[in-house]
Amino acid sequence: MKNIPSKAAIKRALNAKGIATNIRINTLLNMDSDTFSSLSENNMRKAIKKLMPEVKRRIKEFGKDTSPAVEKFQRSGGKFALGKQDLNALRTEFMRIKMFLDSKTSTKAGWTETQEKTLKTMKELGLEFTKENFSDVWKAYSLLLELDKSISAKEFKYLSLRRIIELQGEGKSTYEIATEVHEDFERLYKRHKMAQGEEDFYSRYYSDEWLL
Repeated sequence: MKNIPSKAAIKRALNAKGIATNIRINTLLNMDSDTFSSLSENNMRKAIKKLMPEVKRRIKEFGKDTSPAVEKFQRSGGKFALGKQDLNALRTEFMRIKMFLDSKTSTKAGWTETQEKTLKTMKELGLEFTKENFSDVWKAYSLLLELDKSISAKEFKYLSLRRIIELQGEGKSTYEIATEVHEDFERLYKRHKMAQGEEDFYSRYYSDEWLL
C-alpha cells in the first residue's frame, strides 16, 4: 500500500529547486484526491513541470524502441503545453503524466520484465508467443484495454491474447485486431447475459466457446 504524503511534504516537493528526485516525484504522484483537488492553478502547473523531466527521461531511455505505456502516452497528446491551460486542463495533464509514470512499462527495465513474465506464462498455456511478434501483439492488447478494461481479468486476458495472435497471423492491423476482439467479447457478453444473466460470466468462458 502506498504511503500518502503529508501536505507539508507536497509543498516541499513543489517548491524544491532543480530537477525533482525520485522521492519528490513519488510524493507528487501519491498525493491524495483531496490534496490534488485543493492545488491552485499555479501549484498544479508546478507539479507538472516537476514531473516532465522524468517523463522525457524514460521515453528517451527507450530510444527507437517503445512500450505500451510510451505509445499510450504519445497517443494521448505526447507534447506538453502548459502556458494557456486552465486548471481543469492542467489536472487532466497531470493525470495523463501520473498514469504514464505509474505504469510498469514506462521504464525499459519494467517493460523487459513484463515481456519475460508474459512470454513464460503464455508458453505454459500453449500460446505461440515469440519475441518477434510480442511487440505487435501487446500493442493490440493495450488498445483493446482502452476499449474494454474488463479484458484484463485473468480468463479474458488469456483468451484475448490467443485471439490477437491468431488475427495478427492473418495480417490485420493493430487497430483492426483490437476492434475485432472487443466486438467478439461484446457479442459473447450479450449472448451470455440473455441466457444466464450476470452469474459466473468470467469463469464460464475459459474455452473456445467465445469464438463461435
